[in-house]
Amino acid sequence: MSTVHSEFPRHLAGEPLLALAPGSPVLELARAWFPEAAWEQVPMSTGQVRLRPRQGVVGRFRSAAPEEPTAEPGRLRLVGETRLDGPHPVAAAAAHAGGLPPQAFDVYLVRGGLPPEPVVMAWLAAAARRTGGAVVLPEGGVLVPDPSSALTMTLWSPQAIDGDAALAVLRPALSGSRLTSAEAVGPEAWAFTAVYEYDGLVRVSLARSTELPLVLATADPSAFGVYGYRVAWSPPGVDAGELDVSLPLHAIARNRVAPSMTRAVLALEGRVGGTVVDEGGFVIDAGDLTERARADRR
Repeated sequence: MSTVHSEFPRHLAGEPLLALAPGSPVLELARAWFPEAAWEQVPMSTGQVRLRPRQGVVGRFRSAAPEEPTAEPGRLRLVGETRLDGPHPVAAAAAHAGGLPPQAFDVYLVRGGLPPEPVVMAWLAAAARRTGGAVVLPEGGVLVPDPSSALTMTLWSPQAIDGDAALAVLRPALSGSRLTSAEAVGPEAWAFTAVYEYDGLVRVSLARSTELPLVLATADPSAFGVYGYRVAWSPPGVDAGELDVSLPLHAIARNRVAPSMTRAVLALEGRVGGTVVDEGGFVIDAGDLTERARADRR
């Protein structure tokens, strides 16, 4: 974790900040955790400001050069008294000077309810990880979560299939592994483990649940169900609870096994339908899943 540099834009200093890739769907990300999130003031691009009717222009100023319009940030109600003020575009050079990755960002200031509630800070970190962004913490440190560290996915489907049918679906998707039955835990109906010689274990299980992710509260009820097909990874020689994603060898294994995990999710989705939610509580759409599954194991 780095510290914000003095060259970071002054008007953004001294506040908790969320830095997202330009154009990231911040309202969609907010509603995944806070269904009542809404714009109190919608942001306007430079083009929208330019097209807005101008008032108060008197004749004696008609010959003066018009003032160049600029984009106007919005205000997003997140939860309680907490608001997000933005986006404030920050160029790559300024972001790098501020301790962020050297790329352009849309920056949002966290206002009200300070210090932020733990759930707000957790959402900031999850949103940054989901989009390849960063969080400037209240004390000045910069958190840059690794987007590829979130491998666990759950397909929420209205249909359940038995273990034999699941095995037939999973075997082609998890090729290159030794696929075995695993002990079902708690409410799980069945579980399978794909063992990779160098890349750890992928565990696929089915359980029915009455507690669904908040993001599904705003989804079409016909697009999901109470049956959760969970796909999770454990690195070689380490229990899932001891996972340290920062270890280089674990990162290599994780990147090799990730496409197979996505192909397993896609195979199950093709069989039973449903909606895929990642471990951060965000929906993974079809295009994203296809892109994740495209890489080859190497």
